[in-house]
Amino acid sequence: MLNPVNTLRKTMQYWHASFVANNIGTGLLVIGAPNVGKTELCDYLIKYLDFYLVADDLVRVAQINDIYQGILCNEQYFGVMHHEKKGFIQVEKALDQAVISHVVYLYCQEKDPKYINKAQTLALPLIEMDVFNKAWHECAKQLQNKLG
Repeated sequence: MLNPVNTLRKTMQYWHASFVANNIGTGLLVIGAPNVGKTELCDYLIKYLDFYLVADDLVRVAQINDIYQGILCNEQYFGVMHHEKKGFIQVEKALDQAVISHVVYLYCQEKDPKYINKAQTLALPLIEMDVFNKAWHECAKQLQNKLG
């Protein structure tokens, strides 16, 4: 018979999202509609706020007991982001995996319940941000304020 203390629960999902993390335990899984600015916000966080890119566009999310790990799906895209206007760009700071601490939902004026419902499937804090008519530095400051 298995000892429940030693039983490991593990599940795996794939999310259309971007994922960045820093070296002080903050891992942000950024979700939202296509072209809402997930990549642009993450690019700003990497360039100016000492975050590292883990994955852009597709993130493998592994749940191991109560911990959510965000993982790069394809090694070929290590350190690579895809901007709609700039194409593929290489970033200077990247990791292949990190712990997810928060889900950040970006929306433009109107929230879509399907993203909120999906975010709530992870037992993590959800930060909702309206990015309408905001510069990325404003969004980053708002995010920093919400993170504390």
